Amino acid sequence: MPNNSSATRLHYELVRSLLERSVCAPTSELRALLGISGAELDRLFEELAALHGVVLHPHTCEPWVVHPFSLTPTLNYIEGERGAWWTPCLWCGFGVATLAGGATRLHTRLGAEVEPIVIDAKDGEPVTRDDLWVHFAVPPAQAWNNVHQHCAMVLPFRSPADISDWSRRHGL
Repeated sequence: MPNNSSATRLHYELVRSLLERSVCAPTSELRALLGISGAELDRLFEELAALHGVVLHPHTCEPWVVHPFSLTPTLNYIEGERGAWWTPCLWCGFGVATLAGGATRLHTRLGAEVEPIVIDAKDGEPVTRDDLWVHFAVPPAQAWNNVHQHCAMVLPFRSPADISDWSRRHGL
């Protein structure tokens, strides 16, 4: 997190509102909570984006992703005792599961294709199962070259052979 206490507080309020309501606090509420102007809120959003704490919409200074939450529908849906949320990827899903605590269920699809699966977790830890592998088609060290592409390809599979087949079919 940034050293700037206002940016830290903004990130906290974003995550808090998502955990409590399953939606992000509106900008008017954030401005009032922080006692700042719209221009200052935009500056703090840009600061958080530079630190990868949020991803802003391409054409407006509003959050699209508040890591590890997605503010728009995605392939990954987490339901828990406190609410339900979308996440950019399976990896972020376990981040949300950790923040939410308790029992959670991560809904996604094998290889982002046809077969739906549910992964149970407790306090962010996946319930042990030996039939799933997670593949990072884009190495995490390269994630911020195109974070949307990276997140879209953090996917579960049944076996290493399924990963190889999927990668070959999709030219990845």
